[in-house]
Amino acid sequence: MRDGRTRLGLNVVGTNVAAIALYRKSGYALSTMQMSKLLR
Repeated sequence: MRDGRTRLGLNVVGTNVAAIALYRKSGYALSTMQMSKLLR
Protein backbone atom coordinates (compact mmCIF):
# COMPACT_ATOMS: atom_id res chain seq x y z
CA MET A 1 0.00 0.00 0.00
CA ARG A 2 1.40 3.41 -1.00
CA ASP A 3 0.26 6.88 -0.03
CA GLY A 4 -2.76 5.50 1.82
CA ARG A 5 -4.22 3.88 -1.29
CA THR A 6 -6.07 0.63 -0.64
CA ARG A 7 -7.45 -0.34 -4.06
CA LEU A 8 -6.16 -0.78 -7.60
CA GLY A 9 -8.56 -0.80 -10.56
CA LEU A 10 -8.32 -1.40 -14.28
CA ASN A 11 -10.52 -1.52 -17.37
CA VAL A 12 -10.85 -4.56 -19.60
CA VAL A 13 -12.98 -5.13 -22.69
CA GLY A 14 -15.84 -7.50 -21.84
CA THR A 15 -15.11 -9.78 -24.80
CA ASN A 16 -11.45 -10.26 -23.80
CA VAL A 17 -12.00 -13.50 -21.88
CA ALA A 18 -8.27 -14.28 -21.67
CA ALA A 19 -7.56 -10.97 -19.91
CA ILE A 20 -10.56 -11.38 -17.60
CA ALA A 21 -9.36 -14.86 -16.61
CA LEU A 22 -5.83 -13.56 -15.99
CA TYR A 23 -7.03 -10.68 -13.82
CA ARG A 24 -9.40 -12.91 -11.82
CA LYS A 25 -6.54 -15.36 -11.26
CA SER A 26 -4.48 -12.40 -10.01
CA GLY A 27 -7.11 -11.53 -7.40
CA TYR A 28 -9.18 -8.93 -9.24
CA ALA A 29 -12.97 -9.05 -8.90
CA LEU A 30 -15.72 -7.53 -11.04
CA SER A 31 -16.84 -4.24 -9.53
CA THR A 32 -18.52 -2.30 -12.36
CA MET A 33 -20.14 -3.12 -15.67
CA GLN A 34 -20.79 -0.58 -18.42
CA MET A 35 -23.09 -1.30 -21.34
CA SER A 36 -23.76 0.59 -24.57
CA LYS A 37 -26.11 0.45 -27.53
CA LEU A 38 -25.67 1.73 -31.07
CA LEU A 39 -28.24 4.32 -32.07
CA ARG A 40 -29.76 4.12 -35.52
